Amino acid sequence: MIKNFVVFIFILFYLSCLLPSYINAKPTLETKVQKLNEATRKNQGVVELDSSLYDEIISAPRNYSIAILLTALEPQINCVPCRDFDPEFRLVANGWLWSGNDPSRLYFGILDFKNGREIYARLNLNNAPTLFYFPPTIGPYAKKVFEQDRYDFNRRGFAAESVAAFLSHHLGTEVPVNRPLNYFAIFLSAFFILAALAVVKLMYPTIQSIILKKNIWTALSLVIILMMISGHMWNHIRGAPYITLNNGKVNYVAHGYSNQLGIESQIVALIYGVCALCVVSLIISVPKIEDKTKQRLGVYVSIGSYAPKLSRMASPAVRCPNCLDPALTVNLYKVQNQLSLFFIPIWRSKAKYLWICDRCKWTGLSRPEEQVREETELGQQNPPLPTWGLTRCTNCSMEINNVSGRMRYCPYCGSNISD
Repeated sequence: MIKNFVVFIFILFYLSCLLPSYINAKPTLETKVQKLNEATRKNQGVVELDSSLYDEIISAPRNYSIAILLTALEPQINCVPCRDFDPEFRLVANGWLWSGNDPSRLYFGILDFKNGREIYARLNLNNAPTLFYFPPTIGPYAKKVFEQDRYDFNRRGFAAESVAAFLSHHLGTEVPVNRPLNYFAIFLSAFFILAALAVVKLMYPTIQSIILKKNIWTALSLVIILMMISGHMWNHIRGAPYITLNNGKVNYVAHGYSNQLGIESQIVALIYGVCALCVVSLIISVPKIEDKTKQRLGVYVSIGSYAPKLSRMASPAVRCPNCLDPALTVNLYKVQNQLSLFFIPIWRSKAKYLWICDRCKWTGLSRPEEQVREETELGQQNPPLPTWGLTRCTNCSMEINNVSGRMRYCPYCGSNISD
């Protein structure tokens, strides 16, 4: 009896030693695949995870790939991107399940924050959603690098097609996306198309008379032409700002080369529109006026709109002192406001001379007008640069305007003057 009792105690001691190792034993690959297959069939291709199941399915060895979405769908957290991306991710998972490919090659898992706080803390995640792709570690599709790859939402977006392309790149097999048909949208589109056709059928005589009117097409053509030549398409392509601020002041015209503001194109369109209106009125409206006095007045008003103009006469070019490049040039312009009647000048303002770079729009003032006038009357064709801020080139002994203090090259000989 005592002998049997000793044997029983020895067996209990032996089993107690084996029990912890049995409990802590890692699940086999077959066990993990079986769990994943069962969960996939129950939940339309998606495996709902918790912290323990997450650690179990990503542990090696793996002969499968798995895409795991870490999300936060609780109403208290109010994660809008998580709610928006969840149906897109499930759409990709369902498409892979019914694609005809081997479903055990790729699995889809979702770990919610409420079920995986430990995983979030371990990965130091403070934002959601986050999508990881874990490649297989063994088998014919195993890769040398076993690190997970993270999906970049900022670069790729939240669409199911982008996620499918990301997974297809890693798998080497197309992951399809089968979006269900939106029958309500199809019905609504068909209804509006039929309603539009019915309206066109009932109002065809009125619509025909409107379409055949020359004035409507003239106005429409002028609007399109003004939009195109004023730079509206450039603003649309480049996304130009409407206005800019410089030291608290509003800029209506952009500085520099190949720049433009939104309001700048509107100002140009307005000027061109006034000119077009004058031309159209001279051709169409003014000839229909029966009163000769009013007709003559209309002619004067239309032509007078063209009178104020800016006259610029370019001189031989020199190198720009602001672009810091001797290959870039500036031109000397004579700026003078002029009022004309029947193309005959009747008033002119005092002339100003400006150095203007066609590339960077740098502008340098000329000498005082009296001095410029004296030099011009003496036969000097190109008034020189301003006297303030002048330096002398050591190579060609020419005086150079360095008012900005950033000029490095002589505009005449191209030698370096910054030393």
